[in-house]
Amino acid sequence: MEGLPHRTYTLLEFNALSKELLGAGRESDFIRFALTGEVDGHQAVIDPYVNRISNRHSINLRRDYDSLIGVSSEIEIKSELYIFPLSRHEDTLKTNIHLTWPIRRGNMTHAVPIGQIPNIMLGKWGVRNMLRVMFPAAWVPGKKYQQQLSQGMQRDFFERALRPAIESLTPEEAEEWPVTYSDEMFRGRRANGAFSFQQKILDAYHVPMLPGALREKIDEKNLGWADGCLFLHQVRGTKSATTHDPVEDESSFALDAFLEANSIHQRIQGKESWWIDVGVECIDSKGCLLWRTDSHGHVVQHISGITDRQAGQITSPGSSAYQQDLTSHLTAVSGCRITPGSRTRGPHQIMYIQMYTTEKSLVYNPDGRHHGKAMTGMGAIEFKAEPSFCRSLYELYRNARSRINSHARLEVRVPIKSAKTVLLNIPPEVLRQSLVGLHSTTLWHGCPAFRLLAASRTLILQHNGPAKLRISPNALTLTAGIVWFINSLHSRPEEGKAARDLVASILPHAGPDDHEDLYTFGRHRPAHENEDGSDSDDQDDSEDAQARPSVPYGAVFFRALSLPDVSAVPRLKSGRTVNDETLRHYFGKTLSELRRRINPIGILTRDEEARYRIPTSKKLTPTYVNLTGEPRPNVFSLERQGYSLPPEPVDFGSDLEGDACVEAPSDSLDERLSQIWRQFLIDIVAKSPNPHGAGKPSYCRISVGARTEVGEDVYKNETLSDIWRACRYKIAKDTEWETAFGHLWPPKHSVTSAKAQNYRLCSYFISYKELIASVDDNLANVMRSHIRAKVNRLYWIPHATSDKIWNTSRTPSGFTTLPQGHAGAAPRLLVKGRNPKWEEDAEEDGQEEDAEDPYRPPSP
Repeated sequence: MEGLPHRTYTLLEFNALSKELLGAGRESDFIRFALTGEVDGHQAVIDPYVNRISNRHSINLRRDYDSLIGVSSEIEIKSELYIFPLSRHEDTLKTNIHLTWPIRRGNMTHAVPIGQIPNIMLGKWGVRNMLRVMFPAAWVPGKKYQQQLSQGMQRDFFERALRPAIESLTPEEAEEWPVTYSDEMFRGRRANGAFSFQQKILDAYHVPMLPGALREKIDEKNLGWADGCLFLHQVRGTKSATTHDPVEDESSFALDAFLEANSIHQRIQGKESWWIDVGVECIDSKGCLLWRTDSHGHVVQHISGITDRQAGQITSPGSSAYQQDLTSHLTAVSGCRITPGSRTRGPHQIMYIQMYTTEKSLVYNPDGRHHGKAMTGMGAIEFKAEPSFCRSLYELYRNARSRINSHARLEVRVPIKSAKTVLLNIPPEVLRQSLVGLHSTTLWHGCPAFRLLAASRTLILQHNGPAKLRISPNALTLTAGIVWFINSLHSRPEEGKAARDLVASILPHAGPDDHEDLYTFGRHRPAHENEDGSDSDDQDDSEDAQARPSVPYGAVFFRALSLPDVSAVPRLKSGRTVNDETLRHYFGKTLSELRRRINPIGILTRDEEARYRIPTSKKLTPTYVNLTGEPRPNVFSLERQGYSLPPEPVDFGSDLEGDACVEAPSDSLDERLSQIWRQFLIDIVAKSPNPHGAGKPSYCRISVGARTEVGEDVYKNETLSDIWRACRYKIAKDTEWETAFGHLWPPKHSVTSAKAQNYRLCSYFISYKELIASVDDNLANVMRSHIRAKVNRLYWIPHATSDKIWNTSRTPSGFTTLPQGHAGAAPRLLVKGRNPKWEEDAEEDGQEEDAEDPYRPPSP
């Protein structure tokens, strides 16, 4: 900590003292040392360079070809192609692959990241190979999230280009293809809502003819947005099948074999716009090898052939081309990702460089914002004896300690013309000077394991402490920090605004006079680009540029902690804490909600009430389920007008490429909106009020079973006695109808009070608010306009107000009571245009079980 004398520790010494403190029962001292580096009046500084390897250390090198990316106007494969008539949204390329494509607009040529160009999955060949169609003509400058084709574009591509092209090539095979896009949507949709994607085989003879046939149909049908379409070939994750010694003869043979094994024409070796990932792994059969941070520039200079000065510039802290990835939280050993500019690519024209260690593969599992297996915020708060995630991760460390040796890997993306010559003849002394060697026990069961154990013990101490102390801002900030700390032990730290706020609250800060090479968070990420290649728009401009969260002691250490030898509940010492938005990001709850969850005082939130007591009229309405077995038609058609939902960006780790877990695609805009509309019709009736008194029947006559199938016909029925035993109605003015509509379907930025009745327990309302929050203001207004048109075609709706959907009081005036003579409370309705009908011979109260229900489904 600041002000304490420093003492340097090797990794073995750090591990030994951690073990000693733990064995002596000095739990607070163990946690403090492992998490902050503070012990016995001094601050530990970790220096792993004592483990640098000698000039005589034996290193085995293994070279490979890992991935291939090619853009061409032709399809360059020699095998059959498995074509998707309808493609998964998840198969659209959205991630940054560190390559650009020139697109001309007016007098300007834009270098557009390939991952931002509209594209669609066409098919697959081989085991891990994908073929996409790119549409540069559809790219719009400045537009975000345009990679996913709209449903209308997908429909046009299938019906007017792809299927006609197949029909022109193989008429007999085309007879097994669906005729229209809608036909395939109908076929693929299962009863449970999941979608079954089918593949159609195009034989190897006709595959080379497909591009020409497609272009002919695109021209014939005047699909301007598809003009000049290109084919993006991608082969991924092949390094284990292409290993060879790093010498020219073997590199040439291995490349030829690689292309042959993946059924790609050898002629691409002489073509432009083909890139390949070439890797070299440094292997020590007796231990683990890690990259030294101070070697990055040295290595880059030797492999790329640029000058020392250029290499130093693109590997310096703060360079927009350079991102450093700590290994096990250690600043002296780290990998990196480098995107050289046009002047620093060298003679091999290196487009992208990665230096990393292979131990991360044991926890590699990209999931949203995380690059590997990740602990959740609530998993750090709600557990029994110990956090299960920590136990499983600790066991993984134990199992790996004597059987897994981490390799130091170097990987470059180059034009295929350079594939046979790059990463050859690297001087052994360059590698030896760039590596640190550790025994696998030290790497796995040493420093990371002790720090994981200290973090887990901290969570247990918090969990067992007084609830009132657990909910303090300093304690909750530490809890969130522990989650971030554990997840970044084995994977690249999470990025984003919430992560920046968190690390600024939990780590020491570097002042303006600190050494320039000091590792600080927030300056290693290019300011102009997110991982998916889109522009960054969440930079925190308020962050103090004079004091950044830093790692001054050789490892990621928390700022000062108060532990059970001082405080009953572990917490950060007084200082900056995270804001409410960050807490919601990590825990899914606000500070007030976390406090109620951790320290209940007998006043339950409605959320908590649903967990313990579920009264019939107080629970969340059930989600609409289509039980007919047949797809329900969409009742909205915004996609025909060119509107579509933005794709959810998927951020895959660029240092480990591989298949991600693929889930069924989310519904389209029209499907989502149609589902919400059907849910609205059900929810309004489901939440209709009951009179006081348990023995009195409901105001609404519709049976329990029929309420799950309510449709527009109920709301268009002008004979209100078919629906209600008693009600109050008013012929609504346009302003009154619009006001009620505004409460039922509020604008995007409106806020619903926590005191409002019914709204937060209606599934349609929650789904609607989630949907409009996920789109821009223009699309939100368009959706409301279409919903308004649907509502305006109904005859009646509830007289909804800001605090409740259903009102039953006799005020305000202007409402007519039905049936005549009814003197008690009754639900208030707004009706359109004319007075309703009321049949006085409707069944008497108490006889509803035997009466015919006009909205009950007929008995089989």
